Amino acid sequence: MAAALDVFISYAHEDNDYPRYGQRGWVEYFYEALKARLNGIRREEIAIWRDQSEARITGGTVLTPTIKEKLSDCAVLVVVVSPAYLASKWCADELGFFRDAAGKRGGLSVSTKSGSLSRVLKILKLPIDLDTFRTGLVEVDDAVGYPLYQRTAEGRPCIPPIELDPPYGENIGTDFGRAVNALAYDIDAILQGMSLPAPAPASGRSGSGTRVYVAETSSDMADYRERVRQELEQFGCTIVPAAQQFPGPNYAEHVRKDLSGARLSVHIVGESYGLIPERADQSIVELQYRLAGEEAVARPEFARMVWMPPSVTASEERQRAFIAALQDDPNLVVSPLEDFKTLVHDALKPKAEPPRAPARGDGIPKSVYLIFDVPDQVRAKAVDDWLFERGFEVLKRSADAKSRKQLALHKEFLKASDGVLIYYGQTTDEWLQMNLIELRKVFATENRRRPPCGVVLGDPKRPDKEGFRSNLVHVIPGFGEFSPDRLEVFVHDLESAQPASA
Repeated sequence: MAAALDVFISYAHEDNDYPRYGQRGWVEYFYEALKARLNGIRREEIAIWRDQSEARITGGTVLTPTIKEKLSDCAVLVVVVSPAYLASKWCADELGFFRDAAGKRGGLSVSTKSGSLSRVLKILKLPIDLDTFRTGLVEVDDAVGYPLYQRTAEGRPCIPPIELDPPYGENIGTDFGRAVNALAYDIDAILQGMSLPAPAPASGRSGSGTRVYVAETSSDMADYRERVRQELEQFGCTIVPAAQQFPGPNYAEHVRKDLSGARLSVHIVGESYGLIPERADQSIVELQYRLAGEEAVARPEFARMVWMPPSVTASEERQRAFIAALQDDPNLVVSPLEDFKTLVHDALKPKAEPPRAPARGDGIPKSVYLIFDVPDQVRAKAVDDWLFERGFEVLKRSADAKSRKQLALHKEFLKASDGVLIYYGQTTDEWLQMNLIELRKVFATENRRRPPCGVVLGDPKRPDKEGFRSNLVHVIPGFGEFSPDRLEVFVHDLESAQPASA
């Protein structure tokens, strides 16, 4: 096996002295878990090395030839940072030797699909003051590391602090596995980056893919985030943040920096509220969502996309309040994950400039009232986007609006719009009929010309749906993938019709 695929674990022996079960200490558990995960996600087996000797630091101790050889050959140095590590001269010597050796083999940073990653990865075995762990190397000091100790719901270390490891309970073991999984994928990315040929120098902008900010999540949504991240990388996107971020006092600054260069952000919301960074009063999930909103205001070309699985039940009051506030976000998608990923890919596609719809005589764009029910909000968004790009002002009622004010707004939209389009997909026939009755009432009581109206028949196909006919509205077959051509007759009538106020 090529030596460039080796991983060296640097640790203080004191961190492995206390055996939890049998004769194995914490570092042994960590080593076994990392080895198993790495070999599970890579085609070739990875050689991971750590010093298993009984040597202890003394004033005259120097690095052995074996350790120097391994440090010279390894691709990644994993340092298990703890109070004992900081006190160890031997550990400092290992880090310094690797730094010098890496400088002769391409440096401490590697370009990956997720951006630049440091070849030194910090495992925070116990909480420490990161300001005391300074090497003078930006690639190491600016890395937030991977916390592997138990934390409270507010994101702070529990008292007394305790290391995470598999035998210490189901919940802690799960957190341990997630942290090791994140570390393994970053190591894999580094090894892949080092195996690629060096890119030819080129002038102008880098050829890396579109930057997408994939927000960090609460623990119950970590697997969903990983699936989204991996798929976007496969499509050539550059994902930020490039590594797991520690929720310290400067967390918000790290988020703003990553958002500033991204094309869009993806936020995944689940049942748990999530960790709260130091000196903050919002969880990492809510904080990233808010900062992405600020970025969208500052940069209109930036998009914030939010996904939540159907039937999510918040586990605490703060999360219930956060989810309630999200209902006002038109970019919130409640759907199967695959539908949401399709929307993300669509948002990243370059869009051709569509022909613009003619404005009304007063210069105001013509409006379309798009009506859909909660189960159809994902598929209806394709219609919404196309109408907007065509130049129409799209009016939308809140997807699950049942309040008196929202019902009144619904009637006003029916009166004021230049056209009405109903998306009839996964909802019920009764829902469709109620909306058609509302149309008839408005047309019967208002002294105005009936505007163009249409019903888009979306998936799933059903005999009663395929047989739907009406003299009141255009019937638009919309089964399968959305095609704008199917709306052309409706749009032609809309463009040539008199404005609603005429």
